[in-house]
Amino acid sequence: MKRLVLAAALVLAAPFAQAASPTTEQVDALMASMDMSSTLDGMYDQIGKSMEQMAASALPADASDADRALLRKLLAKQQAMLREEMSWSRLSPIYRRVYMDVFSAEEVVAMTRFYRSPEGHGILQKMPLVMGRTMQEMQPIMQSFMQRSMADLKDELQKATPKK
Repeated sequence: MKRLVLAAALVLAAPFAQAASPTTEQVDALMASMDMSSTLDGMYDQIGKSMEQMAASALPADASDADRALLRKLLAKQQAMLREEMSWSRLSPIYRRVYMDVFSAEEVVAMTRFYRSPEGHGILQKMPLVMGRTMQEMQPIMQSFMQRSMADLKDELQKATPKK
């Protein structure tokens, strides 16, 4: 009977025994250990390379030098806009809020410890490359999807448009 009462008490107390939320300082220490600003810069570089490859593959083979120059100019503008819109100063409050909501203080401390280790630092250094390579590998899939999607959209619009 005592065990049953103890078990019931533990079950009822479980929702109140949640792990402590991390402090702002703990999350900021994690972000610093992850060197988020540099990590984002590396990802933007990889995104830029992927954008260039996708745009170059969309150009016809006989595109003029002027067309290629215009494309480079447009891509540079888009990359600058991306860096501005997705700057660390704009994203850090979002990351802080999400990490504070999702992770416990113990998890944040453990991640900070890991990312300060040589292994964690090495993983962080490779993440932009992983993201870039993943995007590169996904390009054919995305191009195929976009072609199919556009063809389907065109077909549906033609079906919906009354014939004259």
